Amino acid sequence: MSPGPILTETSPPTRAKVAHVAAIDGTLRYLLLNQLRWLAGAGYEVCAISSPGPEVPAIEAAGIRHIAVPMTRRALTPWADLRALWRLWKTFRRERFTIVHTHTPKAGLLGRLAARLAGVPVIVHTSHGFIFHERSHPLWRRLFVAMERLGAACCDLVLSVNREDIGTAVQAGICAEGKIMLLGDGGIGLDLASFDPDRVSPDERRKKRLELGLPEGAPIVGFVGRLVREKGVPELLAAARMVTERLPEARFLIVGSPDTDKPDAVGPSLAHEYGVSHACVFAGKRQDMPEMYSLMDVLVLPSHREGFPRAPMEALAMGVPCIATDVRGCREVVEHGRNGLLVPPGDVQALAAAIIELLTNGHRAGEMGAEGRHVALKRFDERLVFQRVEQEYTRLLREKARQCKEQASRVAYPGKRLLDLAVAVPALVLLSPLMALIALVVRLLMGSPVLFRQQRPGLHGAPFTLFKFRTMTNARDEQGRLLSDAERLTGFGRFLRASSLDELPELINVVKGEMSLVGPRPLLMEYLDRYTTQQMRRHEVRPGITGWAQVNGRNALTWEDKLALDVWYVDHQTLALDLRILCLTVWKLLKREGITHPGYATAPKFMGQASGAESERGGEPR
Repeated sequence: MSPGPILTETSPPTRAKVAHVAAIDGTLRYLLLNQLRWLAGAGYEVCAISSPGPEVPAIEAAGIRHIAVPMTRRALTPWADLRALWRLWKTFRRERFTIVHTHTPKAGLLGRLAARLAGVPVIVHTSHGFIFHERSHPLWRRLFVAMERLGAACCDLVLSVNREDIGTAVQAGICAEGKIMLLGDGGIGLDLASFDPDRVSPDERRKKRLELGLPEGAPIVGFVGRLVREKGVPELLAAARMVTERLPEARFLIVGSPDTDKPDAVGPSLAHEYGVSHACVFAGKRQDMPEMYSLMDVLVLPSHREGFPRAPMEALAMGVPCIATDVRGCREVVEHGRNGLLVPPGDVQALAAAIIELLTNGHRAGEMGAEGRHVALKRFDERLVFQRVEQEYTRLLREKARQCKEQASRVAYPGKRLLDLAVAVPALVLLSPLMALIALVVRLLMGSPVLFRQQRPGLHGAPFTLFKFRTMTNARDEQGRLLSDAERLTGFGRFLRASSLDELPELINVVKGEMSLVGPRPLLMEYLDRYTTQQMRRHEVRPGITGWAQVNGRNALTWEDKLALDVWYVDHQTLALDLRILCLTVWKLLKREGITHPGYATAPKFMGQASGAESERGGEPR
């Protein structure tokens, strides 16, 4: 395998090789192509990666090299996802990219995992909006939050297209506040020179109306987007029926095609079901969007969720007022009463009333359209976004160059980090259904939180947050002190400990680089002051999920023996030893040996050599 790119602090950042990864080629062409061309013009060697598709020729015609890696867009397709992960990893290793920049949820997760596994120096992700939203089912929300946490753990920076997602990411524990930042005040930006109302003449508008069969003088309500239920297409057609009862001459210009990859895809036949097919024109996918917007009196986007919706941005730039649902993303583009109206999601009556209001009040609609153009000129210029991306690339490349020596010193033997990722990443993917089931049972039996989080000392004693499934309740005595481990440990918790299933979330720590598969177990922060100089050497390597002490007695050992085995491992670690420990771990788990210390629910506290005292309270949870 070829080594990753070598970074130096004096190397010009613009000589870096950059890959932008998205699930489908349409994202690359319609949302990112101008950004890729900008980066190429700035001196970067730019490559685009996505599933193969009809937009690839246009991408390559723009001078951007494309690599096809098939990816699905559905949430859970484990085998297809593993194949895509493997192909992405091979591509990243072969191409030796300096920067991998991912987009969209599925490609964002797989791309970041593969890039981390391949040793790509700089990994950036643009979050175009989280899959989950305020009305998501709690279980689905937890699953998607976990996926976002894993993705964030594998990258250096998350660029969010809207402000609300930043707060959500920090509050949900997806990533720390300093790791996510706003991409720009206008999402991914817009080519304002193309979306300019002065570019479309009255004669062109008349010809376009004639081409589409739109009656002269009829008010036009526009919709632009994928034809899926999530975009609110059924609500739009239901509102169209109410609008045409009041304004029979109104027409609905619907631009977009059914997204056949989505289970909630809909087609023009749905208009027949709502009895409004006579008032609807389904224009399909178009390349003449400025001309299409010029025909509209109002744009409607009744979407259930958005990141930073592009259609309202384009409409506002063309001076068209917008009606959108009051959801995250939409309300950052449409300012209620200023450049459009916001309505509650799913409220058909409110949607119809807002459409009628702007179609019958031309003066107010005109003011909103003019203000929309003003807002677009001020906020939506894509060149500001391009500059921000380039600035962050430069910053991250310089930071990584300074860290190269430190990172190299953390590799215990050649290939150890690769072994960690080669096992941990596929394990997380394959075990995700089991982990979701365990999380559900923990939630039902013990409540929230599902995960046990605790600061533990890592490499050189630096603190990190350890993740495990909870096995104990938070029961306390009358003085507010936690009860003993034996009193708080539940039956299901004992099963999780006996099977070591409670430690599955530590695979996330391995992927993040805070832990290794094999190494001394991470103990408590308070123990740091109690070690002898020799015992402190256990922190010269990353802590592990399993270790030499775990396969030689585990919690049945005395503290002195356990720490001596840890130090022995530090001095003798090799690939062969790690593989032996992993195999022995499986055997020990099957035999269920050494789960507890004699006389304790888990293990006694380590009190140091100065005192042999042991406490039953707050025992070290392995």
